Amino acid sequence: MTAGDRAGVPEPDLTLIVDGANVVGSRPDGWWRDRAGAAVRLYDELAGLAERGAAGIPAAQLATGEDGVAPAGPEQAGTGQAGPGQAGSGRARTGQAGPGQAGTGQAGTGQADAGQADAGQADAGQAGTGQAGTRQATQQDGPQTVAVVLVLEGAAKAAAARIAARTAGDGRDRAGELGTVQVVSASGSGDDEIVRLARSRPGHRIVVTSDRELRRRSVAAGAQVAGPSWLRAKL
Repeated sequence: MTAGDRAGVPEPDLTLIVDGANVVGSRPDGWWRDRAGAAVRLYDELAGLAERGAAGIPAAQLATGEDGVAPAGPEQAGTGQAGPGQAGSGRARTGQAGPGQAGTGQAGTGQADAGQADAGQADAGQAGTGQAGTRQATQQDGPQTVAVVLVLEGAAKAAAARIAARTAGDGRDRAGELGTVQVVSASGSGDDEIVRLARSRPGHRIVVTSDRELRRRSVAAGAQVAGPSWLRAKL
């Protein structure tokens, strides 16, 4: 959906931009056997959050995880710890080895080889420090309307057609409207698409990823960042 297509669509207070490859890859549930299927499962999990977001979610729930840790803001991006058992960036990239398989890190991102935890990752609820002065997800109290955007890349993009076929005509095919999950298939790099969305979307934005370089770029684009565990606590 382009800016022109959004005419007449109420703008949310907050947009969650979900790095589908990274969030799927953060949980060793066999995603590498069917990347598109794993993306569909993530979409289904996000659908409930999108519905709640249309009605409004208390700001406190958006600013902190269950453990009271705030999503990392510009002062904290890239300082989190790697989640238990995570290898490299945990991204469910096409051609990337699954857990327990030999593989190499992602080209151009400075990630460690598979099997080596990247100390710059922010998952397992450790996306920030929760210290005073940390910029919160929202700047106002009360319920916040929340839009959810799921960005897919590589083999996982096949999920978009499956989702469209399932949701057509049932009220969930109004892509981009509050209460629905907008699925974006990146034409090139998923990271580049996420940064573009982080830069262009109005209001507050939180990019959900544990990829260190993407977190840095997202913060530079004006968004906040949080890890996959922060998101899963909201589902």
